[in-house]
Amino acid sequence: MDKVKATVVTATIGRPELLRAVRSVYNQTEKDYQHLIIVDGEQYRHRVENILTVFGSTYPKDKINVVVLPYSLGGYGGPAYSIGPAISVGKYVCNLDDDNWLEPNHLESLFDAMDANGSPAWAYTLRNIAVDGKIVCRDECESMGYLRTVWSRPKEHHIDTGAFFLPRSTAVEMAHNWQHGEATINDRLFYASLKERHPNYTCTNKYTYNYSTTLGGKVDPRYFIEGNKSVVPNIIA
Repeated sequence: MDKVKATVVTATIGRPELLRAVRSVYNQTEKDYQHLIIVDGEQYRHRVENILTVFGSTYPKDKINVVVLPYSLGGYGGPAYSIGPAISVGKYVCNLDDDNWLEPNHLESLFDAMDANGSPAWAYTLRNIAVDGKIVCRDECESMGYLRTVWSRPKEHHIDTGAFFLPRSTAVEMAHNWQHGEATINDRLFYASLKERHPNYTCTNKYTYNYSTTLGGKVDPRYFIEGNKSVVPNIIA
């Protein structure tokens, strides 16, 4: 595959929500992309293959590449996202967990941000909070990057795993940081290391990453609703 503008890396164990994630990449307004799907272990191969057969004759073979790890690395997001940049072909790299999905203008708005803000080193987007596939509110209180501190950790700034948009060279340089600590804090540690090494970055100021709180281990959506009210008075959830 020739170089493309961006690679979206998805780590997966073949959860049903993967189809929604793949469709959201397929429906991007920016069509010059690679979707690199990394399956966390041979035992999940058939799950993923069965999900992708839904595309039938419209399967975008020129845009989707599936890589199956020979065995599970566990905590599939972190280890897979540390591998993704090395085997991607995009000039830029971003992540997409298999239970989350993108708005159609996600990639386009990230490229616009990179072009419009004085040659930043990297960019990030903002996110919506979803339950059972439906958006319930914007995240105004946690994954805000430099715009606002985390409402429950007022000394900390945070960016979600799927919100980063990095040049491939930077993604390769920083990839080892996805394997630090517990899976639930990998993005915190990644962000801390990234902004220390590359402090010049920008935000799209658009909410194009949809974060699902439905599956086990995710934060209760009430956390965001209450947090939004605490940082933006009179906000309507």
